[in-house]
Amino acid sequence: MSETKAKKGHGCLICLIVFIGFIVAVTFGIIQTMKNPELYAEKSKVEEAVGCSKEEAKSIEDILKKCDITDYQDVKADEGLNGAWKKNDKGYRVDAQSGNEVLMWLNQKNKVIVLKYGDNVLYKKGKVKAKLSDYTLTNDEIVNWQVECQSQVKAMLKSPSSAKFGGWKYGKNKKQIIVQGYVDAENSFGAEIRSQFQFKINRKTEAITSFIFDGQELMQ
Repeated sequence: MSETKAKKGHGCLICLIVFIGFIVAVTFGIIQTMKNPELYAEKSKVEEAVGCSKEEAKSIEDILKKCDITDYQDVKADEGLNGAWKKNDKGYRVDAQSGNEVLMWLNQKNKVIVLKYGDNVLYKKGKVKAKLSDYTLTNDEIVNWQVECQSQVKAMLKSPSSAKFGGWKYGKNKKQIIVQGYVDAENSFGAEIRSQFQFKINRKTEAITSFIFDGQELMQ
């Protein structure tokens, strides 16, 4: 009987030691995290892709923000872009908001050299040349202009209720917005045909300045 009690007591002592050790380890981890939060903080997308310090990443992120590139989904290195501006520069692809892609080049010190969206330079030689919002539509703008353009197109159809829209494409510069697409709809004989359309909208007045339907300009 005494032997059994001794074994039980020994088992309880081991459990107590393990428990105390666990508490000490957790407490030590918390203290270390409070002393050096930067060592345990999750790395940003820029840090992960570039392999840079938090300070360098913040500098890059600040420039992206100045160019209206804020809600980016990913940043990826692309060796095919290396050396496009200077011999030792490094190229990256930034998956920006609404599926838009921005190209970014850094020097060997992880400073931003150039930001480009398509053929448009957003940042170069230490200065913001343009913003991504100058060339891309917001989700709200896309919805609003789709509704407006569909209304204009339906007015041209023999059977508006049969209209099925698709192929939406959008362009934007500092002066105008361009919306393109197609519509499948029944003609006067009940056969479904596809028609292409394009709208140009003045950014300042939000007035439609051009409406091309099946290759014909309807606004003279």
